[in-house]
Amino acid sequence: MGRLGVLADLFASLPSLAGELERSGRSWAAVEADDPGPHPVETMIIGGQRFGADRLDRCPALRLLVRAGIGLDLIDLDHAARRGIRVINTPGYGTEEVADHALMLLLATVRRLPYFIGQGGADWRSTDYSGVRRLRGSTLGVIGLGAIGSAVANRAEAFGMRIVYTDPYVESPSSQRIRLDLPELLAISDVITLHAPLTTETRCLLDAAAFGRLERRPVIINTARGGLIDTAALLAALADGRIAGAGLDVTDTEPEPPRALLEHPAVIVTPHVAWYSEASRHDMARLAVAAATAKES
Repeated sequence: MGRLGVLADLFASLPSLAGELERSGRSWAAVEADDPGPHPVETMIIGGQRFGADRLDRCPALRLLVRAGIGLDLIDLDHAARRGIRVINTPGYGTEEVADHALMLLLATVRRLPYFIGQGGADWRSTDYSGVRRLRGSTLGVIGLGAIGSAVANRAEAFGMRIVYTDPYVESPSSQRIRLDLPELLAISDVITLHAPLTTETRCLLDAAAFGRLERRPVIINTARGGLIDTAALLAALADGRIAGAGLDVTDTEPEPPRALLEHPAVIVTPHVAWYSEASRHDMARLAVAAATAKES
């Protein structure tokens, strides 16, 4: 087995990582993010930092890059491919957590929770009750019916919502979940939730043209990647009433979301925490070490 490197920043966010490495029996070395190298490692575990061609080239012997997490959009995959570096992620550690968080944002946004919490300490007689729709019988449009999208659909069905989805890789798993083209989904959905990866093809998937196809003034939920939504187009859709609100755990400018989103009364923003629980954080470390120390690596 070749030498294993671990980006040092990970130990703060994954407290169980060092213990998992020790239990693996594999020798390893911490690599500081600002160390120019070269680093004599063949396998590297990284987190959610940008890992471009320059950082890949600091590791001339690198053959396997393990992303502790899911998203690969900050890694220069083309350069990795040219170098013959295999890049893998660690799906499965936070599926239930992200689905729970998406449903929480859905309920809080549809039910106008921030506004009603504010009214709890105000004159109740002045409360504006408008704009809350019934969930049962409404349509949830799921963009990306992978593990997380399916878990969200399962939860939404328990609330009596009808499920439609768009995903080029998933056939209809049942007669209760109907696959549509994106324009069709946009036109009939009361709530739209995004669970697609961020790629060249999906960047700004919801842009001005997409928002122009909306017919039912839906709520938008995003717990996937901020770049899936054109923020300027989202704000414009909020301004002209094409959408009723948005629940966002990710934005395209994170970790500094636009003030216009943070201050909008119909928008809920959480700081990219949908994945998190104590159990999911431990599983992320465990899965990353398992991937990095597997025999084939």
